[in-house]
This record gives sequence, C-alpha cells and structure tokens, in this order.
Amino acid sequence: MDSHLQKRTVPMTVVVIAITITLLTQVFSTTIISNSMNTAYGHAGKLLNVNGKDYWIWVASIGEPGIIDVKGGAEAYIYTADPVDPLNGDSNKTKPVEGLDATLKFDVMAGNKNKTFDLVQVWNSTGAEVGHYESPFIHTVDTTYDYKLFGDWNGTKFEATWTCTPGELPEYSQTNETITLTEGVIQKAESGSFSCPIPISEISFPEPSMSNVDIQGRLNSTNTG
Repeated sequence: MDSHLQKRTVPMTVVVIAITITLLTQVFSTTIISNSMNTAYGHAGKLLNVNGKDYWIWVASIGEPGIIDVKGGAEAYIYTADPVDPLNGDSNKTKPVEGLDATLKFDVMAGNKNKTFDLVQVWNSTGAEVGHYESPFIHTVDTTYDYKLFGDWNGTKFEATWTCTPGELPEYSQTNETITLTEGVIQKAESGSFSCPIPISEISFPEPSMSNVDIQGRLNSTNTG
C-alpha cells in the first residue's frame, strides 16, 4: 500500500467509536426534546385538564417554522403533567401519552378554508416516539394557520386550538388562567409560541424561489393579458 495513503487510513476502532458517539448524541438529543418541550424548540404548550387529569400538549409545525410548498404539517407532543408540579411543563416527571392517534385528528384552518388530517404516531430508527404525533401536509399559502386538535379522548369530547405567530416570536411567557374549552376539558395554563410557515424564497439561494401560488398567478396574468 502506498505510504501516503496508509498514513491517512483511519483505524476501524476509531470509526466504530465515532459512529457510536454520533448515535448516542442523536438519542440524547431526542430524549431532551421529548422530555422538555419549550420555546427553544418553537412549540406552544397548553396545560389541559381532560376529564379530571392534567396533560401538557405542545404543538407546532413540523420542522418548525415550516416552509411554504415543502412537505411539513402539524405536530403534537402529549404528556401527562407532573402530579406534584403540574404548571411546570419542563418537568422531567411528565410521561408521554400513547394511542391518541386512533381517536384524535388535526383540523387545519387558513383563512376561510379548513381541512382535517389524521394524526399518526411518529417513528424513528429505534421505534415509536411515544407521545409524538404528526399530521403531514404541505402549507401552500403564506398566512396564519390554526391547528385544532379534536376528537374523542377516553370518552371525553376534546377540542383545543393552537395558532401560529406571524413574524418574530415574542419572548417566552406563561399565562396561568383557567378557561373551560368544552365539557370535561379545562385549560389551566398556556406557554410558548411557534412561528407561521415562511416563504420558500427566504431560504432559497442563489436565486429566490417562487411559491406555487405566485407562479400560478403569473401564468393567469399572462393568459389574460
């Protein structure tokens, strides 16, 4: 073997160690995100009492903030609240809730239009991400979106809505106020926020990309001009 190439050869043990560290880092990062949903990850949380039991639900666009004309959607992380300190959404004593994909859905609203999407359990390389649910779809218009999570929650009619924040997100804050949403569903606190989807032109390079709506508008202008 050429001596120059031999000097650059990486021992297999080093490769194995590097891969192991990478995998452990990914698992550790996933654990942090799953157990501590806060504004660092651009999610809006609600502490909701459903039929006498407290839950934290964190909602945002998939891949927050989401990009117009790129596959994304809405996602939710659902946990039981810390029984000792329920107002603390970042407590490490919260527990993920599974099985809600069978009875809950997302109704997505934009302007005067809405569409309902199934809720699906998220899976990764190690299995199900318990408590993490998604409704994949493509945002097609630069506007404010409402994500209404609704359906049957263990026999209780459930309905709660999260709205994206246009522009720059405000500083993190939490409001502790009791509001009855539906019979059997009471909101106790609300915290954080998430951004509205951004135009694809904001991340395009070297030339800005046009949205499908803009392209269709120009075609219509050309045809009628």
